[in-house]
Order: sequence, then structure tokens, then C-alpha cells
Amino acid sequence: MKYPFSVYLVENRGHVFWVAQSNELNSCCGQGDTAQEAVEELDHNEEFWLETAEEMGINIPEIKYTHF
Repeated sequence: MKYPFSVYLVENRGHVFWVAQSNELNSCCGQGDTAQEAVEELDHNEEFWLETAEEMGINIPEIKYTHF
């Protein structure tokens, strides 16, 4: 993935699942039964989000890198 993201556990009406959400791309997320599945789906959805944004003329945020 190109953008930072957050991963968290969600419970909704007795169903527990993981969500991986982009910190930069509006409404770009993934979910799955495991954190890894959620991250993998987010990776796929990020690519689709960027392709769609480019096609639609939507501003694509600059990639920000965190230095350790």
C-alpha cells in the first residue's frame, strides 16, 4: 500500500470482524475475518480508489512517509 492506514476490530450485532481504513483516501477501507484479510482487501481497494480518482479527476493526496 502507498498510504498509511489503521486496523481495528469491530463488533456489530454479534458479528465480529476486522476493518482496515486508509488514513488519507476518503472512504477507502477493507474488511475481513482476520486483520490480514482486511489489509489485503484495503490494498486492492486502494488501487481501485486511485484508478477511479484519476479517471474522474478527483484530487489524489500526496503520499506522506513517516520516518522512524
